[in-house]
Amino acid sequence: MKLLLKFSLILLLSQGYRANVLDRQDRQDPEWWKNTVIYQIYPRSFKDSDGDGTGDLKVETIWLSPIFKSPMKDFGYDISDFRDIDPIFGTMEDFNSLLASAHSKGLKLVMDFVPNHSSDEHEWFIRSLQREDPYTDYYVWQDPAGFDGDGNPIPPNNWVSVFRYSMWEWREERQQFYLHQFVPGQPDLNYRNPNVLTEMKDVIRFWLEKGVDGFRQDAVAHIWEDEQFLDEPLSNNPNALDENDYDYYDHIYTNNLEGTRVILAEFYTVFKEVEALDGFPRLTMLEVYVSIEDQLKYYKVSDFPFNFALMNVRGPPVKAEDAKREIDQILDRIPTNYTYNWVFGNHDKWRLPDRIGGSELVDAFNLMSLSLPGVAISYYGEEIGMTNNMDISYEQTVDPAGCNCGPDHYNDEPCSRDPERTPMQWNAEFNAGFNSEGSSEPWLPVNSDFDTINVDAQQGNPQSHLNLYKEMIKLRNLEPTYTFGDAKTQLDGDILSIARLQEQIFYDVYVTMVNFGSETQTANIFQSFQPYLEFGLVLISTSGPDGENPIGTVVDLTSISLAPYQTVVTLSLFPRTFRTKVMLLSLTKLEPCLVCIGLVLALGDSVEGAIHRRKDTKGSQWWENTIVYQIYPRSFKDSNNDGTGDLKGIESELDYFVDLGIETIWLSPIFKSPMKDFGYDISDFNDIDPIFGTMKDFKDLLQGVHERGMKLILDLVPNHSSDEHEWFKKSLRKEEPYTDYYTWRDPSGFDENGEPIPPNNWVSVFRFSMWQWEEKRQQFYLHQFVPGQPDLNYRNPAVQKEMENVIRFWLELGVDGFRQDAVAHIWEDDQFLDEPLSGKPNTNADDYAHYQHIYTTNLPETRDVLKNFFNVFKEVGEADGYPRVTMLEVWGDPAEQLKYYNCSNFPFNFGFLLLENLSDPTKILATIDNVLNSIPKELTKNWILGNHDRWRVSNRGLNDPLIDAFNILTLGLPGVTVTYYGEELGMTNNMNISFENTVDPSGCNCGSDLYLTEFCSRDPERTPMQWNNQVNAGFNNGAKPWLPINSNADELNVESQRYDSPSSHWNNYRIMANLKRSHPAFASGEAQTQLDGNVLAVARTSEVDPDSVFVILINFVNTDEEVDILGDFHSSKSEATVVLGTLGKNGHDIGQDRQDPDWWKTTTVYQIYPRSFKDSDNDGTGIQSELDYFVDLGIETVWLSPIFKSPMKDFGYDVSDFIDIDPIFGTLEDFKDLLEAAHSRGLKIVMDYVPNHSSDQHEWFQKSLEKEDPYTDYYVWEDAIGFDNNGDPIPPNNWLSYFRYSAWEWNEQRQQFYLHQFVKEQPDLNYRNPLVLKEMQDVLTFWMELGVDGFRMDAVAYMWEDEQLLDEPLSGDPSALDEFDYFYLDHIYTNNLAETRDIILAAFDQTIKEFGAQDGYPRVNMLEVYLDIQDHLQYYECSDFPFNFYLISNTAQPPSAVMMFDAINYLLDNIEEDQVPNWVLGNHDNWRVGYRLGPKVVDTMNMILLTLPGVSVSYYGEEIGMTNNMNITFEQTVDPSGCNCGPQDYNEEVCSRDPERTPMQWNNGPNAGFNEGGPTWLPLNDNYVSVNVENQRDDPYSHFSIYKKMIALRQETALRFGSTVTKTIGNVLVVGRISETPETVPTFVLVANFAETSATVDLSEMFSTPQSDTGVVVVATDLQSDNSEG
Repeated sequence: MKLLLKFSLILLLSQGYRANVLDRQDRQDPEWWKNTVIYQIYPRSFKDSDGDGTGDLKVETIWLSPIFKSPMKDFGYDISDFRDIDPIFGTMEDFNSLLASAHSKGLKLVMDFVPNHSSDEHEWFIRSLQREDPYTDYYVWQDPAGFDGDGNPIPPNNWVSVFRYSMWEWREERQQFYLHQFVPGQPDLNYRNPNVLTEMKDVIRFWLEKGVDGFRQDAVAHIWEDEQFLDEPLSNNPNALDENDYDYYDHIYTNNLEGTRVILAEFYTVFKEVEALDGFPRLTMLEVYVSIEDQLKYYKVSDFPFNFALMNVRGPPVKAEDAKREIDQILDRIPTNYTYNWVFGNHDKWRLPDRIGGSELVDAFNLMSLSLPGVAISYYGEEIGMTNNMDISYEQTVDPAGCNCGPDHYNDEPCSRDPERTPMQWNAEFNAGFNSEGSSEPWLPVNSDFDTINVDAQQGNPQSHLNLYKEMIKLRNLEPTYTFGDAKTQLDGDILSIARLQEQIFYDVYVTMVNFGSETQTANIFQSFQPYLEFGLVLISTSGPDGENPIGTVVDLTSISLAPYQTVVTLSLFPRTFRTKVMLLSLTKLEPCLVCIGLVLALGDSVEGAIHRRKDTKGSQWWENTIVYQIYPRSFKDSNNDGTGDLKGIESELDYFVDLGIETIWLSPIFKSPMKDFGYDISDFNDIDPIFGTMKDFKDLLQGVHERGMKLILDLVPNHSSDEHEWFKKSLRKEEPYTDYYTWRDPSGFDENGEPIPPNNWVSVFRFSMWQWEEKRQQFYLHQFVPGQPDLNYRNPAVQKEMENVIRFWLELGVDGFRQDAVAHIWEDDQFLDEPLSGKPNTNADDYAHYQHIYTTNLPETRDVLKNFFNVFKEVGEADGYPRVTMLEVWGDPAEQLKYYNCSNFPFNFGFLLLENLSDPTKILATIDNVLNSIPKELTKNWILGNHDRWRVSNRGLNDPLIDAFNILTLGLPGVTVTYYGEELGMTNNMNISFENTVDPSGCNCGSDLYLTEFCSRDPERTPMQWNNQVNAGFNNGAKPWLPINSNADELNVESQRYDSPSSHWNNYRIMANLKRSHPAFASGEAQTQLDGNVLAVARTSEVDPDSVFVILINFVNTDEEVDILGDFHSSKSEATVVLGTLGKNGHDIGQDRQDPDWWKTTTVYQIYPRSFKDSDNDGTGIQSELDYFVDLGIETVWLSPIFKSPMKDFGYDVSDFIDIDPIFGTLEDFKDLLEAAHSRGLKIVMDYVPNHSSDQHEWFQKSLEKEDPYTDYYVWEDAIGFDNNGDPIPPNNWLSYFRYSAWEWNEQRQQFYLHQFVKEQPDLNYRNPLVLKEMQDVLTFWMELGVDGFRMDAVAYMWEDEQLLDEPLSGDPSALDEFDYFYLDHIYTNNLAETRDIILAAFDQTIKEFGAQDGYPRVNMLEVYLDIQDHLQYYECSDFPFNFYLISNTAQPPSAVMMFDAINYLLDNIEEDQVPNWVLGNHDNWRVGYRLGPKVVDTMNMILLTLPGVSVSYYGEEIGMTNNMNITFEQTVDPSGCNCGPQDYNEEVCSRDPERTPMQWNNGPNAGFNEGGPTWLPLNDNYVSVNVENQRDDPYSHFSIYKKMIALRQETALRFGSTVTKTIGNVLVVGRISETPETVPTFVLVANFAETSATVDLSEMFSTPQSDTGVVVVATDLQSDNSEG
């Protein structure tokens, strides 16, 4: 079976579907598929190579419809062997050959997987039919529902097959029906049998391990059926032909069940497992025809489900608004972190021209699908505009679906699929070139239009469907905007525009415009996409050179005319305003002409020409502003657990560098070596040492680096080799031509013992003589380093040639350059004179520092050798178009460095390494200025803080904050930044290495007394990278590392800094690295320096962006310093914004108030009940781990319910120590860490303060009990008013506790009652005693000094009682359960007394305000009071605001518009203008909103809450719609209020508060992700499986997403500061927020329909702003709304 392969198709696939190897270097990107183009082949129809009438396997492709062994009753979708190839297509050998061929061309091969069913000829089914175990239940078998009058079995239910008629087929042998959702020859597999699941997972694994790149899984929505086998209801679908038609029923029991996704999740694990084993990511795509809401569910069990939205666009006529609607609903509703995909044709649907009524828009749909973000999926033939063959007769019909429809309907659209499956049309010859003359007839008739619609006919026509399709793929593959950019759409008449753009400076904007109309139309593209584009260069046009908008012309996008059905793709020319990701001093502006230059020169070029000319904005000198990250390979990552780092270990962490912002990686030596100097002694310059891996490992690493857009630099050691190098061995034997490859000298004589005397006094860098005697040769050889490193003799031209060939070898492999080590030592004085003494103290004759090395370093001839090397770099770079870099290690001042710029791109600048102490700002400034002033502007500067030969920066006189300062400084200075591994973390020397563990020869030579001094052992700075706090710091899996791990790795590691602390060393480095790369001020700008006292300032500016000035300020002392930045740099700017600060104050404004005094006035407060939020230690109760959750959600302020020390009788509201943390929550140090982490994220922390009472276990109460002064009257004590008949004391009055029964508790020891308005273990404090007031003010001060941002004060209305202790009158409240119920009395003597406000709260408020005034950080003071409006307003006088509970107290089920209107205006109508409104929707004391008002209004109430003016307060879980857990039993009840109500009433609303306090629902895993499976303090709500954060986070229409969207909208001016208007229209509530300048600032209107039916409202009169004339845009909706966002 030989293949006659079409060459044009090879070009189509290898050029169109993959990027050019030089451009993309085809990588194993972990998400390679996210922007791929997938080409579906129906193998029977693609190409027939052996003349048997059927297409076979030897076509290079991307996605193959089924090729497994099959009886072909459904043409391969009925599989009789999932692990073999059907002979009609070829053999397994053919498949293996195809797979290898595809991979060799960089193509991926995806197969069709059919998990729902097998063939009835599969071995499993045959055995299942015989009830042969274990196959008995491999399929879905059911008994008959009975027998009819003729004795025929009746199917179990009314289920109908997709292909018509019953889903059930009777088998006499088994006397049962089996299920088949498709044809009878396709029995459904039974996934309730775990063996079936295992079998199918093994099938997936079989093909993936063969190397298949993924699967498209067919018909997956049918996998799971209802186990009760209930009848399906009628659908009332008018398109159903009759009751035997699949569409006649609503398939609620056989399609899209939750069990399906459980099975798919299991399949998905196999993909991930195989990927983890071989490192090659696989793709899984799902065929599901479901709503977008259901699509989102399938994203969780696959890489993506197919999106068939474009198939819904039909005609004639095709309407632009239909296409926009279908595209927008995907872009708007599928989260951006999910992969978009676009399908507009396949083997089951009519071809595009037949769906839309013609071929006019074929190009439009091809270009649109390739323009949209994500995956584009093409069905074979779409690229040439193939159409259905509607001339197939019923007799020729082979599709079972068509055959079942009968001769009258077989060609109706939902019936036969043969018309879209006809053979590929290659040319106008016999059978369209599908097979050759004399062959069998094709399996389906060739379409009669093949003579005009074929590949050959279109190849030579630039305007053909095929060539436009290919051009668009080229553009898509070349431009990063199509990979990473956003997509926006615009409709202007019949013209639909799709813009692809990245909102970053220097990125281009591409717009695809389609005229769907039959007449010429004009559109203003600029109106929707400004300020991005005004003019465009036409790159692709469906009109020819003489038509409208030809390729190469510049068009005005404010008024572009498109011919009928024309499609045009443009590249924007004039971005008006460039925006960056950082906050600058002013708008960043760029003059248009600077952008135009490259494009004007490219006018009229091909797409490739236009693009490639603009590729490198920095020119060929890519290294001029790069960040070089030095890896010491032995220490970076050990992949094979042998104790030594290796290449595979480095490869495994390449994404680490991408994330960090690194552009260039430099590896210390990895060449073959005996490791006497750990790789700097090289025995083979052209091979990899086995300790690091193989040459293949290196090539894989190189490829991985390049795939990620990074560069790889190697360490070249040209001065010497190893004494085990072949050259040295041959030189030792005087074997030509190697005799003089090394520097050999005779002895200068012999001593009295006959020992040879070295030629001179030269001393090695590692101490002792530079000369080593060789008995064999009877000569000394020179070694400037260890004896195992003999110096090469560059006076021999053959040696130079050898080393040039080494350089060429690696550069031609693709290496991006070299750092050349120890180059100053290359050439020595040929007279071999003794070197003079240096005069340095504390040295002896064996020390290198004892001499001046005037004859062995920095000789002029060294630079001549280096120039020859440099020429090799240039030659290779010019030959392949990729410039290489060479960097030199030379130690010296800038004057000495200058000499080396002529023989390299730059020599290393070791100015910072030469400083003994880095904490002296004067010396730092001098070092910087010395370089800036000495090195000419056109030469590349560079800055190095540390390397493998010098102590780490943190051990050279820097305190911890200055580590960040120096990283920021070196990244902020002009030129190249070189970072030694671990410096981004602040790694320190390991000074605990013993002499016995020392391996560095330099350290060993220094001896046990001196080995750890700075210039001896280099081991301390070479210890393994600290990845995490696990075994061996994550360096490997437990083998003993080659050097001991630093003991500080538990705290100082990547994991702890990367994820847990935004202000960590790592994150500060990352932010600065990305700023260096992204902004012209750092990329090419000037630098100015200034020292103002102890503050060093470095300013960076750029001619490209003169309005942006960046200033780095470093304070070198531990005291506050004030500097005049404006005066230092003569700037006209009066304000600046911190874009990076080492104290976590990013985004803070300079030149304005230190802290906005009114920060809380529009904040969103999120209440956490700490016992229920997150349990970090699995004890049933961790908040810090979820701080990023609040950042993601948009929360600004977090309020913690009490965390003070407490016996927990009222779960923290009974405080036994007001200035300590209860161990159940952690320690005071934990709290400080939480506070720091929150502040680093810009979050505020507000604490719950409980001033009314303490615990009876508080030290104050215990001493008061003993009448120990001054505590005797710290509490309210009263005598009994008498004794009853039993001798029991009678309370002083009838006062009742909030938790039922008397508010008085008798104490035998003191023989008095004490007051407790809550539980008896919460004695009320006595504020008539001024000492108590002072104590509680001191408590406030304590927490504010720690940095707390404010307080919510609990139960404040209870703090003062009537001193006459009068009985309280009855309330008459019918809701009171009995006379013991708190609500039985009217609390006129214990609640809301004037002294509470005037004495106590006024004093607290004064304490808070004074403290804020002193330290410049205002705190917020919020009060809990449940009062009517007039009393409520009085509390504004002693706080920032009292909590407003009217959305709780004044609302109930069923909620209505009027009810909400009244509750809102009850506050708004009475509040003063200067009083801040606030709105509380739920808390720990009231039923959740979803239970109180009903689940349907959760989104509505959250949206109302976040629309209203002032402060919004949300209770944890309300953002996901958590509801009460009403299944808590009385035995499980822990709330004292509930316990006191008894088993009959405990679950009443006024009793137990446990239902609203259950654990936060994070995911559907164990204990809802609250902890890892330990017991929970309250039972979880059963609904956590569906109601949880993880389920909702990625769903754009979930409660979570709606809440998040509303919080984001609260930043809008109108919602922050605008006036508020409210109105009801019927049962519709309208809330409007209007700014002071509505003509320029958008007005926001919330419209909430509380009715069960739709409503229409007219808002025009209510909001008659200038903007209302232009219509409204929906910016957020709830789940019930029919109005789409946008």
